[in-house]
Formats: sequence, structure tokens, C-alpha cells
Amino acid sequence: MHFTKMFTVCCAIVFGAFMTSNVMAQGGCLNTAAFASADITVEGPNGQLIGISTCSYEEEYSTITGVPAGEDIQFTLDADGDGGYITVRRDSAAGAIVAEGFSPLTVSAASGADLFPHWNTDDACGTLAQCVVTTVQCVSCDTQCPEGNIGDPCDDGDETTVGDTIGEDCVCAGLQATGDCLNSSAFGSADLSLAASEVVTISTCSFQTEYSEISGVVAGETYQLAIVEGGYITVRFDSLNGPVVAQGSSPLTFSASASNNLYAHWNTDGACQTATNCVTTTAQCTTCPATCPGGNIGDPCDDGDPLTEGSTIQPDCSCAGGTVPLANDDCDDVSSLLACGATVTGTTVGANQTEGLNNLCGGFTSTTPDDVWYAFQANGTDNYTVTVLPGEGSLIDAVLFIYSGDCESLTEVACSDTGLSAGSGEGITLEAPAAGVYYVRTYAYFDAGDITVSLDCESSCADPFPAVDEASLSTTFTGNSFLTEWDAVAGQIGCQIRVRLAGASSILGAQIIGGAGASSFNIPGGVLQPGTDYEWQVRCGCSQTPLVAGPFTTWQPFTTPGGAAISSLPNPTEGQSNVTFTVAEDSYTTLEVFDMSGRLVDGLFAGNAQAGNDYRFEFDGSNLPNGVYIYRLTTENEVVNDKFMIAK
Repeated sequence: MHFTKMFTVCCAIVFGAFMTSNVMAQGGCLNTAAFASADITVEGPNGQLIGISTCSYEEEYSTITGVPAGEDIQFTLDADGDGGYITVRRDSAAGAIVAEGFSPLTVSAASGADLFPHWNTDDACGTLAQCVVTTVQCVSCDTQCPEGNIGDPCDDGDETTVGDTIGEDCVCAGLQATGDCLNSSAFGSADLSLAASEVVTISTCSFQTEYSEISGVVAGETYQLAIVEGGYITVRFDSLNGPVVAQGSSPLTFSASASNNLYAHWNTDGACQTATNCVTTTAQCTTCPATCPGGNIGDPCDDGDPLTEGSTIQPDCSCAGGTVPLANDDCDDVSSLLACGATVTGTTVGANQTEGLNNLCGGFTSTTPDDVWYAFQANGTDNYTVTVLPGEGSLIDAVLFIYSGDCESLTEVACSDTGLSAGSGEGITLEAPAAGVYYVRTYAYFDAGDITVSLDCESSCADPFPAVDEASLSTTFTGNSFLTEWDAVAGQIGCQIRVRLAGASSILGAQIIGGAGASSFNIPGGVLQPGTDYEWQVRCGCSQTPLVAGPFTTWQPFTTPGGAAISSLPNPTEGQSNVTFTVAEDSYTTLEVFDMSGRLVDGLFAGNAQAGNDYRFEFDGSNLPNGVYIYRLTTENEVVNDKFMIAK
């Protein structure tokens, strides 16, 4: 009855939420697609960070083997820098939940059973099919060396070394930074004779195995060379292997003693180590006079107008070119929602492009997608049509996108770019989209101009709502839960399932499953009593306020299998104890003793147990300290614990 009460309280709360919310924070996520695995004992026995995958989807689960009993295991899920929601199950993908929460999530492994982390976007078990990085690490395991694992970065206390790491002898050491680097491959050059004090980009893809030639150097002036990503620079005079005139970490500033050409050698550190990934290299005369009194052409400046931004020094040395920022230039700037039946006016003049978004639509890609943003609220049942048209006198060729999610993590829902001429608009209709805020992004394919944006709404939720097809109902026992299934009803935004004891008048619990495709629910075996008859029924609906839902189906019966049992005598005991167990079906079974910290004390049995037989074992705990201990019986389908006390 203890588990049944928990189920009733939990689900009654959720049932109330059905009236007010389309998506709830329910946890208990259970994904069906498996992807990637890791073995902690093999890949990270000493607490090394193990990469499970660099492209997990937040709709999958992974398998973790080699779990060390009694240790703390940490899982991480990194989606564009934001952690998602992790549900860790034990023994199987649909097994008992041992921990859940937002990344990073730490689990205390009471036993060495396999763990199955389920990856989702949030505690409403949201899903997203795009790559995220997943990792696992034993954070309490002993490292290979006192200061960490072999190969970990460290500090050897010697300022003349670089790249310090822990060696196989557990000693921290690095490479001697001798400097005077000399590379043999030439790539990139810069002429500073006409640059004044402007920063000149030598290359956006220099390798830290190369050198670059710099001409136009003026004796007596101060110069700064830089590797934007960081590194070590050696400057030689007159030739690639000439005398060293300056060296050090980027950025490197020095005075030119002569007007000869300089040769900058790019490396990763003072030990002259190399790397073949692209880095950006620059050169600048920091003491040379600017091309204009206020600075160099293209430098930012203040044109005196408080409403403009982005002004720069022009070729005639004036300050101009600024624009007045639009109130809806960015997704985050949207302050109000479009209303059904309303039309608003706007403009793309002065808009700036939103970086990182797709601009391909209908086979066409604009080179100047300077966009503005709007938004509207969907209720999960109505149809919505967004239309963008050129404003009065405007000849823009509009492009239209609609996104779900939030401004930091947008998901493209639809786009439209069917017009191929000036003065053409676009429209998109979404049929019963999921409830939530949707963002509208629009821009002109060519020249900017004025626009009008309108939103039309059409209700598609009829009362009475259709019933779930009785012929589609099914119940499947999966070993540790019951999978209930039915066919989704067209136009639904979610379904409600409820459970009771067979023939009872009261409900044990209810659950909301949100979504247009909601068609199944797993009833966890842990909330049910062994060897007991139950029934379930379901209904689906298209609105929450007001509530519009179909009738409940007939009650569908199911019966839980008999469970394993364990008992011990005497309890409390002075040390000697007899423990007896039976199992409900033939199964590989283990009987173990744990202390309250989760440490394995003894293993009493491991083998195949037959249903209906009594198994009795003696346990001698005379040498153990007083306290509470646990007999743990584990079968292929369940885990049963029995506490006993040693009191001498």
C-alpha cells in the first residue's frame, strides 16, 4: 500500500494540471531508442571522463556497464552549452529509476547493476533530434596518482616549462620553454606601409608550424603581433632564420630598431610545439599616426545622434553610417504577442541579420537576411495563419519563417518563399500546433522596406470530442512495467489514463500524456502490488480551458505476477542470522548483504532459483559493528530488500 499511496498522490496532482497546462513537468522519462554505450571499468576506472557520444539525441537512452558498486557516478548532457534532463534507470532501459534531474546528475551506485541514462530536453520529457554531447564519470573513484590520472594537466612549479602533465611515474613535468622558435614553412604576409595604425589580418588560417613575412616596417615605431586564439610568437629580423628581435606569448609588443622586413614564427608555446589547426594572425603598428584625426577609416565613432548606433569613420574622415536600432530586431526583443485577427505594421529598414539560423527556403538563400521578429501564442487546438505583405509603396520580396522553442534554442517549424518578384508577400498556416509561443521571423530577399504582419486563428476543437477506438486498446507486461497502448485521436492535444483495483469504485491514480501523438503509457511495476488484479481506462481531448475531452474507454484488466519474498530471523540479532527467500518464477537470483552506506558486505547466493522453493542461508555478522543492514534479493524482474539489525 505504501507504493500505491505514492502513486495516487503524485498522479492526482498531475490530473489537476490537465485542466490548466498542455505540457507538465512530470519526470520519469522513458525513451525507446537506444544509442551509444560506455564501460566504466574499462574506459574510466580511475575517474577519467568518458565520452558516451558526441551526437546523442534527446530522445534516446544509453547503456552503461562496468558500474562500480558503492561509487558516485556523474552523467552530463550538454546541448549547446545548456544541460538537459537525465533519467537514470537500473537493470534495463525500462527498469527502476535510481535518479533523475537536470545535467549534471550524480548517481550513487548501490550495486554494480547496469545503468541506463535517458536523455531529454526537460522534466516534461521533451525530445529533440539534434546532436548533443553525453558523458559519464566515476567522480568518487580513486585516481591513478595522488594528484590525478596519467596525462592530466598539472603544475610542476617550474615557470620555464610548458605543457605540464602527470607522467606514468605520477610525477608532474613539462617541456622546457627554450624559445628561439624556427619554422620552415612560409604562409601569409602583410604590408604595413599603408595601414597606418589599423590592425592587419595576416591570415585567418595560419598553422602554428609556419612563419609569415611582414614588410613596410618603420624604424622606431612599436608593433604588436598576435595569434587571436593564443600561442607563442618568435620575431626574426631580415630573414626567416635571422636574429631574434622579440619573442613571447601572444599578443607580442616590441619596438622596431630598423626598417627591414620581419619574420613572425607561429607556435603553440615556448617549447616551440606545433599545431595544424587554423588560427587567426594579425599585425599592427600601435604608434603610427591614424589616417584621420579621429582614428582610422572604419573605426567606430560617435556621430552625435543618441538614437543611432554602429557609426564609423568614413573615407572623407567624417563620422556617419549609423542606424536607429529596431525594437524587434532580435528574437529576444519581442515584447508583445500578435493577436488573432490583428494586423500590425513594421519595417525591415535598419534590421540586422540573426546569426546562426538557416536562410534557405524554397530553394533560395538570401545574402542579406536582415530580419525582424514577431510572436504568437498557440493553444494546442486552433489553426494559425501568419501573413507578411509589403507595406504601402513597398516593393520588397518577403521571406517568412516560423519557429518553436525559445530564443536561445529555436526549432524551425516552417518557412515560405514562394514569391519570386518585388512586391510579393508570404503566408504560412499551422494546423493545430502544440500549445506554446511561436516566433515569426521575416526579411526582404533584396532591398529592405515596410511590411504588414497579420495573424488569423481558426478553432478546430469540436465538442463532443471523439472517443478512443476500443479495438486499439492493448496491455503488455514488459517484465517490470505494464505498457498500455491505444490509437491517437485526430485533433487531440493529450490523453488521460487512470488506474484502479479491479472492480473498485475509487481511482488509485491518473496520469496526463501530452501531445498530438500520445498513444501509450508505462505503468511502473514498482507502484503495483504483486499478484493483484487491476484495470485501466483512457480518454483523449482537444482543449483544457474549457475542458473538451472524449468519454473514457471501458476498463481494461491486467494482473501483476506474484512477487519474490524474503525474511530473516532473529531480528534484531547479536550476529548470527537465518535468511529465507522464495521467487515467483524461475530466475537467475542473487542474495547479498549491504550496509546502510551501500557497501557490499557479503554475497550469500548467486545462481538459478526455482519458483516455489524455499532457500535458506546462515549469515554470521558477529564481526560487524552494531547497526542496520540490508538483505537484498535480486531476480531478473525485481529487487526486494529486508532490513535487519545487529545489536550486541
